[in-house]
Amino acid sequence: MNREPADSARASDADRERVADVLNLALSEGRIDFDEFEQRLDRLYPSRTYGELRALVADLPDDGAAVELRARGTKLSRSGRWTVPRAMLVDNLAGPTVLDFSTADIRTARVDVELNTRYGPTTLVLPAGAGADTSGLEVRWGTLRSKVPAEPSPGAVRFRITGRQVGGTIKIRTRRR
Repeated sequence: MNREPADSARASDADRERVADVLNLALSEGRIDFDEFEQRLDRLYPSRTYGELRALVADLPDDGAAVELRARGTKLSRSGRWTVPRAMLVDNLAGPTVLDFSTADIRTARVDVELNTRYGPTTLVLPAGAGADTSGLEVRWGTLRSKVPAEPSPGAVRFRITGRQVGGTIKIRTRRR
């Protein structure tokens, strides 16, 4: 909901999922209690418009903007203790990309990673139990090797990997022992 559609515009299932992520984060941070969380969820799924969705999160901080990571001809890497945004755009031309989420601070139930990686390998290291939905990922002149199931274990993070990998292998795995 970054472009601010009119309150009367129809919302999609993906819009409702994003609001559910905001509510989950608010619950985990103690901004709302469990009863209020349940009340808002009861109103969330029947919501039809952006106005109805906005009303559910109007009093909560908005940190839903995607963070962009860009590199050209060099390694793009994140590892160790870093705070993972709910949504990321990863744009790397002619260099390796390594995103290690295994020890990162992840505060949402779902992380959206949009790849625009070209002519270099990409490695995503996920936390134990995480799931990786790659149904929205296009791989051209390369290979996708995922050792991670599409659905996460109960209580684990779901990664939604979309976008495009051109001319290189993409590996998705959990941390090695």
